[in-house]
Amino acid sequence: MIKMKPRPAGFNLLDGCDITEPKVKALATAATGAWDAILKMDLHAFSRFFQASFEAQVSMFPQMIANGVPAYIDQWKDKALAWKMPGAGVGGYQVLEYYKIPEGTMPIKIRRKHWM
Repeated sequence: MIKMKPRPAGFNLLDGCDITEPKVKALATAATGAWDAILKMDLHAFSRFFQASFEAQVSMFPQMIANGVPAYIDQWKDKALAWKMPGAGVGGYQVLEYYKIPEGTMPIKIRRKHWM
């Protein structure tokens, strides 16, 4: 992950939202594809669907990339396999997908824990 600037006060992610059936289907397809790629442990397929998920979200919520987000993407896009912003649209972090963790980023460790 890389830390980004938080959204300014009064920011509204829903400004200009455009939620349509084709856009929702694109997001659902990306989510299903990402999950299938995870199960197959296929990094390249996961990267494609991870990126498609981001693009589908931005198509519905264009404010996701407001306030300097493209500058962060431009800074890292030549080094990353894909990128996405986690959370509920308030900004603050961007997830980048790499083979190796580059300097200046925070590594993420994903753990699986069974609760039952």
